[in-house]
Amino acid sequence: MIMVRFLLITMLQASVLTLAAQRMDISKMSPTIRTMVRATEWHSTRQAGVSPHRHPVITAFVRTTADAGFFDRMGCRSLRQWGDIHAVSIPQDRIAGLSLRPEVLRIEAGRSCTALVDTTMALIGVDRVHEGETLPQAFTGRGVVVGVQDIGFDLTHPTLYDPTTTQYRVKCFWDQLSLDTVGSSMTVGRDYREEAEILGLKHSRDGLTQTHGTHTSGIAAGGGFKGKYRGVAYESDICLVNNLVTDNMELVDSVDRYRYTTATDALGFQYCFDYADQVGKPCVVSFSEGSPQDLYGEDMLYHEVLERMTGPGHIFVAAAGNRGESATYFSKPYGEVSEGTFLTSYRNHVHAQFRAVGDFDFRLTFYHPSGTRHRITVPSESIFYMPDSLLEDSLMVGAQKYRIIMPAYPSCYNPDSENAFEVYVEGPGGIGKNTAISLEVVGQEAEAEFFLLSGNMGANALNPQLTAGEHRYSIHSPGAAAAAVCVGADTYRVGAYNYLGKWKEYYKDGGGQIAPYSSIGPTLTGITKPDIVAPGTNIVSAYNSYYIENNPEASDVLWDVEHFDYEGRTYAWNCNTGTSMSTPFVAGIIALWLEACPELTPADIRRIFSETSRRRDTEVPSNLWGYGEIDAYAGLVAVLQIAADIPVSLSHPSAIRLLSVKGSVVTLEASERKSSPLDISIYSVKGELVSRKVYYPGNQQVVIPVEAPSGVYAIQVNSPDKKLTGSFLVRTTKN
Repeated sequence: MIMVRFLLITMLQASVLTLAAQRMDISKMSPTIRTMVRATEWHSTRQAGVSPHRHPVITAFVRTTADAGFFDRMGCRSLRQWGDIHAVSIPQDRIAGLSLRPEVLRIEAGRSCTALVDTTMALIGVDRVHEGETLPQAFTGRGVVVGVQDIGFDLTHPTLYDPTTTQYRVKCFWDQLSLDTVGSSMTVGRDYREEAEILGLKHSRDGLTQTHGTHTSGIAAGGGFKGKYRGVAYESDICLVNNLVTDNMELVDSVDRYRYTTATDALGFQYCFDYADQVGKPCVVSFSEGSPQDLYGEDMLYHEVLERMTGPGHIFVAAAGNRGESATYFSKPYGEVSEGTFLTSYRNHVHAQFRAVGDFDFRLTFYHPSGTRHRITVPSESIFYMPDSLLEDSLMVGAQKYRIIMPAYPSCYNPDSENAFEVYVEGPGGIGKNTAISLEVVGQEAEAEFFLLSGNMGANALNPQLTAGEHRYSIHSPGAAAAAVCVGADTYRVGAYNYLGKWKEYYKDGGGQIAPYSSIGPTLTGITKPDIVAPGTNIVSAYNSYYIENNPEASDVLWDVEHFDYEGRTYAWNCNTGTSMSTPFVAGIIALWLEACPELTPADIRRIFSETSRRRDTEVPSNLWGYGEIDAYAGLVAVLQIAADIPVSLSHPSAIRLLSVKGSVVTLEASERKSSPLDISIYSVKGELVSRKVYYPGNQQVVIPVEAPSGVYAIQVNSPDKKLTGSFLVRTTKN
C-alpha cells in the first residue's frame, strides 16, 4: 500500500504562523491550509528561482452556504460540487479573504498519500465465477468500469488489452502529473480519451521510477497474456488516474505541491465515476494508497465527500494499510498513574498523537549510552498557553541535538470535551539508535489514548515498567471512511521462483492466515474496519516494463517471476505483497457482482460480505478480519438473489451436496442414508415457483427433473432434519 500523506509534519511550521485574527479566520482552516498560507509566502519570496509575484494554488474542500458562482467572485474556481461541499482551486492570496466570509464554514485539505492473480483466483472462488459454474452466465466484468487511482502505469502492457490482445481496454487516463497542460480543462495535468494518444504516452509521467499502478490494475482488471496471470474483471473497461504521492513527489515543483491534496484525490475518484456515468455503466474504484488517521480534522470533509459520491453502481474500495505488525496504540485509564513506551525509528523522527480528557504531564526521557538521563516534563495544559498552542524546544544529549515539537488543539471528533496533542521528536541518525527515548503519560486525573503516526514503539530494559503497546487503530484513511469498502490481507503463497530461477520467500505462514502486516481497526471514530480480507501476499501481476528498463538492478526486479516479449518489448510479471494487492482483488470481484446487478450499493456489498464471506473469527465483523475472507462465487450467488428476488436463502445444507446437473435432471446426494422426507421447491430467477414436491428418498440420492425451459433455478430443500435444509442454484438445459 502506498502511504498517501507527506507525514513530515509540515503542519508544525505553524510555529511561525503569526497571522492576526483580523486578517483571516484560522478556526475555519485545517492545518495543511494554515501551513500552506505561511509556507508558500516563504517559498515565493525566498526560494531561488521562484518569482515573489507567483501565487501558488491549493486544491481544497470548502463547505459553504453559497453557490458555485460565489467562488468565481472571490477569484477562485469551483471544480466539483457535492451538496454544500465544493472542491475549489484557491490562489494562496485569496485564502485569507475567503476564510473571513460568513458563507464559508470550513476550508480543508490533507496532504497527498504514499503508495502502500494467478492460482489465488481459485482460492477465493473467482475461477468458478469466470467459468459460470451453475450460474446464468460466465461473469468477467463486461459492461462495468474499473477505476484505478495509483502511480507508475505502463500503458502499453499487454494485460491492459483483452486476453487476445486485440482490444485495448483503457478508455480514459488522467495523468495528474502531466506537463502537457496547455488547453487542459483539468485542475492538474491532463486527461486522455483516445486509444492512440494513451498508447502514445507509453507510460505515466512517473513511469520511469514507479510501477505500483501497473501491478494493481493488472490484479483488478488485467486481461493476462497468452493465458497467464489474468486479472479478476478481465473484460471490464478501465479508467486510470495517476496521482501524486510521497514516492513521486520530486516530479512536482515544491510551490505547486499544494495543488495535490485529498481534494485532488477525490476529483480523481469522481473522474472515474463520471466516465462510467457518461457511458451508462456501473463503476468500482480501487485505491491502494492511504495515510494515518488524524485528530485535527484533515479528513472530515474528504470522508463526507466519499459518502456523497458513492451509492448505487458507485463503489469505492480502499486499502486498510500495512501497519498490522507494529504496535501503534496504548491507553492510560483514569485513576492509573502513568503509562508509556519506548520510541524508535530508522528515520530521523517519530510522530505520535494523543487524545485526552483531563490534565496530565508528558514525560520524555533520553537515555545516553554513558548512563546519563535527560528528562523533559511538559504539563499538557501549558501547551495551550504557548503562541498558536504549540511548544517547540530542543535538547542536547551528549553531542546530539534533538528537536521536540508539541501542538495542542481540540479533538476534531469531540471538540467540546476532548483535547488532542501531538509529539514530534527529531534527531540525528535514527531515533533510538544510539540514545534510547521513552515517552510517558503521567496523571491520575486524566484518561488518554496514544496513536503512533510514524516510527515504532516497544519495550526496553532501561525502564522495564514502560511496556505499553497494542496492535490496534492502524487503519489508514481513506479506508477508514464509512463509505469506503476497506480491505485487509491474508496469506497463502509464502514465496515464488523469480525469472532467474531463484526462490524468493516472504512470510513463512500461509494457509489463509491473516497477513501480519494487515492493519487493524477500529477507526478513530469507532467504526469496525477492515470490512473484508482477500489474498495480498506474494501476488503475481503485471509490472512496468519502463521501470525495469531504467532500473535493472532494483531489488524489486528480483521479484519478477517471468519476463516475456510482446511486439519487440520485454515485459514482466512480478510478485508483490501488501494490502495494495488485496484491494484490487476485492475491487475486481465487486466488478463481477456489478455485472450481475449494476445497482448494488455499498450497503448491499457489506450485506453480501456478512452473508457469504468465509468466517475466520468468532466475532463478526472484527477489527482484524472484518466479515472474513471474500468468497467471489458465494457473493455472486447472493447478488443474483438480490437481482432476481429469489425468495429463498441460498445456503447449502450441511448433509446434502449437489452431485450433478445433466440436461434438466438434477441429482442431490445425502452424506448418509436419511429417512426424513424432503420438501423440494424449484424457483426461477424471477422468483416464480416452478414446482414443489415431497420426496421420500429410498437411498442417499434424490433425482429431481426440472420441467421447465433451460435456465437458472433455485432448488430449495426443506426437511424436519435441519442438516437437510438449504438450497442450490443450478443451470439446466433442455435436450
